[in-house]
Parts: sequence; C-alpha cells; structure tokens
Amino acid sequence: MPDHLAASPSLDAPSPSTGPAMVPVRGSADTSIQAHAAQLAEGLGILGVRRAIIVAHSFGARLALALAERDRRMISHLVPVAPAAFRHFRPFEHAALAPRAAPLLAPIWSTTSAGLMDRSWVEAVHRMVFSPGEPTHHWRSSYPWDTVLCVAQMVHEGQDFAEIHPLTPEPDLDVSAIDIATTILAGMADLIVDPISQGRRLAEIVPNARFEPVAGEGHMLHHRRPDISLGAVSRAVSA
Repeated sequence: MPDHLAASPSLDAPSPSTGPAMVPVRGSADTSIQAHAAQLAEGLGILGVRRAIIVAHSFGARLALALAERDRRMISHLVPVAPAAFRHFRPFEHAALAPRAAPLLAPIWSTTSAGLMDRSWVEAVHRMVFSPGEPTHHWRSSYPWDTVLCVAQMVHEGQDFAEIHPLTPEPDLDVSAIDIATTILAGMADLIVDPISQGRRLAEIVPNARFEPVAGEGHMLHHRRPDISLGAVSRAVSA
C-alpha cells in the first residue's frame, strides 16, 4: 500500500510533498478552500459518490473539513491524518511559496525558482515528511517530478500556503459546526504539522471527534503504518 500510493493520485489537496491531486484546477477567480471543496463535491457527484468515509492527509484534511462544513450528508465518517486543520504561520513556506499566489508575479516567481531551488527544497521536505524514516526507493524512483514542479502546480502550491496564513482575509472554516464522527490520527514525531496545536485541538473542537496519537511516527503515518489508517476505516465501516 505505501509504495502504491507513492505513484497514485488521490482526492487530496495538491502538494509537492506528496504529489499531484485528482482535483479540478482551481481558476483565478476563487481559490478559497470553500471553492475547492465545492469542486471536490461536484467531482464526487459526477463519480456517483453520494456518501463516503473520507480519509485525508495534511492539507487534504483541511479540504475534507471544508467539504464536511459544506454538506455533512456526503460524509459518514472523517479520518484526518496529520491534519493541517487551522490557519497558522509557516515562515519558510510563506516566504518562499505564498508569493506565488500573487497576481502577475506568480508565474514569473515560479519559473525563476524552478531551476534554482524547487527540486532541492522538495527533496528536503520529503526527508522531513518521512522522518523518523526515509522515503522508500519506490517513492524516489516513481515520484512525478515533472508534474509537481511545473509552474502551474507551484502557483497552486502558493495558493494553498496563502490560504492558511493567519492574516488571510478569506473566511475561515468553522470546524465546531462539523457534527460528523471523526477519528483524528497524528504521529507525535511529526516535523511538518504540530500534532497538538492541530490534531488534538481539532478533536477538542469538533463535537464528535476522537484524537488517536501514534508515538514515534511522523507526518507520513499513513505510508509507514497503513494498518493504522485502515484500522480507523474498518472501525468506521462497522460502527
């Protein structure tokens, strides 16, 4: 399962750390998380999915929460893994990536950075997300670099980081209104998303949520320990 996922797209938010996503490309008119959730809902409808257990990782968990806020009837159970649920300041990403969301500047910035730093910093991010382990050989050899590092994808990455900046003027999510059974999985050795201020805090606010910390695991908990994610889904199915 972990090696298969390395080369497989998912219904997750686009991210250079984990690869491209099977979501419609967001237009320039509205790049909010709410608009992204509306596109995801539309895509699920086209696929004939009326109700589902949603497993989502990192930024994708924030998108899943936006989908739940939009229409709880679509989701029977949420399983956020290492969720980046709340807006927060990320010094490197907001300095290097968020400006790519700026009108006019974004393509120029991304084109200039593509040959100078993007590959190097993404490789550094991979080491951090897989910590305390290392990316697998299959992950390294099958990672879709051309797709992830293209200018348009990096502009969307800038939009993602701009959206989670604490000073973003767009409306934030109201996770307290999400009354859906939720199992939150978080590796306590996560170097990317703080499991306490994000995962445990989410469990304290969402009315019907449970926080399940996993000692010794990091951000890629679902890759290193797929049995934990699958176990949460199995319990949700049998509930």
